Amino acid sequence: MLRERVTSALMLGALAFAAVGAGQVTAAAFIVCFIAICLVEYAVLLRSLGTDTVVMLVWGLALSVQHLLPATFPDAQVFSGLLVVSVVWTVWRFEHGCDKAFAGFSLMLIGALLIGWMGGHFLLLRLLPQGFFWMVTVVLAVAFADSAAYFIGRKLGKHPMAARTSPHKTWEGYSAGIAAASLGTAAAAALWQLTGTTVPHAACHALIIGFLVAAIAPISDLFFSVVKRSVGAKHASNLIPGHGGLLDRFDTLLLASAIGYYYVTLVVL
Repeated sequence: MLRERVTSALMLGALAFAAVGAGQVTAAAFIVCFIAICLVEYAVLLRSLGTDTVVMLVWGLALSVQHLLPATFPDAQVFSGLLVVSVVWTVWRFEHGCDKAFAGFSLMLIGALLIGWMGGHFLLLRLLPQGFFWMVTVVLAVAFADSAAYFIGRKLGKHPMAARTSPHKTWEGYSAGIAAASLGTAAAAALWQLTGTTVPHAACHALIIGFLVAAIAPISDLFFSVVKRSVGAKHASNLIPGHGGLLDRFDTLLLASAIGYYYVTLVVL
């Protein structure tokens, strides 16, 4: 199980690294595909509660690419129109026998915001100056935090963070994750500087990003654990051997991308 988990993570990581590093257009296409798969997993997971996969995709992808629209684009009018159409569709579904149409519409909006809009910050992060460096830093922060929390939590964890939501997550693992993400990203940034990166104080910024991501982003993972437990599911899908679905593996990254983006734009640039 552990070997399968590690192998899948390494293969997926290598694919993501290659796609994101290939250029902004390739990175954007990869990120949009990643968001689309997560949206579909979320919609299918909650289908029994009335979610509509097509509406989920439309809203989620629209919110993710909204970050890239020019200032002259009438996004307020477009989203207002989309909201009206969605409300009409919800009424139609209920009128034609879908008793959970309203619940599905509400859950769709939550998922579109968390997966589409929040995950869309990866697009913004990649387009920043030295965007590839910042994106890798955020991903490494999540990887270091998850790995440390998993192994330390299994060996030393005694105090559950949220026993009902995610019984295997412990405060010991969480603390180890913060330490590992902070020090690991700082060390990675220091090594990166040897390749000639022009980011001033890269290791210091990476340390802070690692700390913030590890301290805050796990709430995203806990939220999606609530979603899965609400429908009696262990995983969002079985897409990735040893991990479950793409959403299971990268739910923390959705919030982490926003943390990284706002740190870089508010503090660094």
